[in-house]
Amino acid sequence: MNDQTIYELGEVIRLNRKDATAYNNRGDAYHEKGKYDKAIADYDEAIRLNPEDATAYHNRADAYWQKWKESDKRITDYYDKAIADYSEVIRLNPEDATAYINRGDAYLEEFEHYKAIADYDEAIRLDPEDTTAYYNRGDAYRDIEEYDKAIADYDKVIELDPKYTDAYTGRGRAYARKGEYDKAITDYDKAIRLDPEKAGPYFHRGITYGKKGEDNKAIADYEKVIKLDPKKGGTLAVAAFISGNFCFEEGEYDGAIANFNAAIKLDPEYAGSYNNRGVAYGRKGEYDKEIADYNKAIRINPNHARYYLNRGRQYQERGDYNLAIKDYDNAVRLCPNYVTDFVDAKFRLGGEGIVNQARELLKSVSDDCWNSGDKVAAAYYNGVSLLFLPNKIKAQRCFERARELGFDDWTKIVEHLKNLK
Repeated sequence: MNDQTIYELGEVIRLNRKDATAYNNRGDAYHEKGKYDKAIADYDEAIRLNPEDATAYHNRADAYWQKWKESDKRITDYYDKAIADYSEVIRLNPEDATAYINRGDAYLEEFEHYKAIADYDEAIRLDPEDTTAYYNRGDAYRDIEEYDKAIADYDKVIELDPKYTDAYTGRGRAYARKGEYDKAITDYDKAIRLDPEKAGPYFHRGITYGKKGEDNKAIADYEKVIKLDPKKGGTLAVAAFISGNFCFEEGEYDGAIANFNAAIKLDPEYAGSYNNRGVAYGRKGEYDKEIADYNKAIRINPNHARYYLNRGRQYQERGDYNLAIKDYDNAVRLCPNYVTDFVDAKFRLGGEGIVNQARELLKSVSDDCWNSGDKVAAAYYNGVSLLFLPNKIKAQRCFERARELGFDDWTKIVEHLKNLK
């Protein structure tokens, strides 16, 4: 729809302010142009004029859904409104399979997998030939590690539509998660034959080759990904690095390490690959390798706070408190605006914000020192931990207590307080 359509529908509305269909259609035109607020305003009016119009609710839900996704999923109000509207569609028309699928998609995006699966179940009951419902349910099952159920759903999609490219990719990913790499590669091959211009199958096949240690094949696939979709990574090393992160997020630490190995092979001076490989080694309990990788990352880029925090965490867990505190001090020196800089950069460590992680680790150090009788160090470390809240007044009290007990590096404390903003 174009501006002419919007103008013509506006004229219809000007002549008849009670034409709910015209408001709904103009909302569709605005939606198509990405003008979601205007679309929602028109759907609001269509619903006010005809509160039983399921189509208007459905369209408004779609508009809220798009706003939520384009807001970087930060404004939960849009998500809640989308769910409410899809639910109203279902109340008005319980036989609307698409409404169940769309609400299921919304649930899936917010990791409410079981609610999503329940909606896909209902959609399939209403329309047993709907490939989208099977495919999306397969994705949901894969996410919750029900791989055999996921594969069964992808099988059904392929039975109904043998040219459904994404079903082969989805099934390949489920096989890969099961460790059945050859079956996964076979499925990615089929997806590529069906649509050789689609980057996704190359990307996932590259990851799987990386897991098998076939670096050259992985790199060839990453080259293809970059050619087809440059946004996935400007260099081969970045593509391999992204693949390693992808594996890590799925809990496949061996695969992550294999892909970070490929990234390092392609660019031995990219510090991020060493850092992230170190985190993956840590998840596997290979702590010496973890520390070694953080050391390499810091050697290459000594100005990255995150690398020091990661190494400090591991030193702290090993009981090397002095080394841990040196690393935390370096992180603070590099990133003095503790909360704003770390949070705005969206750093994550073990599922928690790095600021909270660092504070908790420092507090743990303080507690251990107190329990061992070293009250001077306990007071000092507790003060540093409070800076991460940030709570300057309480931190200063702890530092003063440390000084009273004999802590002699007051310059260090002053620098901490000066850095706090």
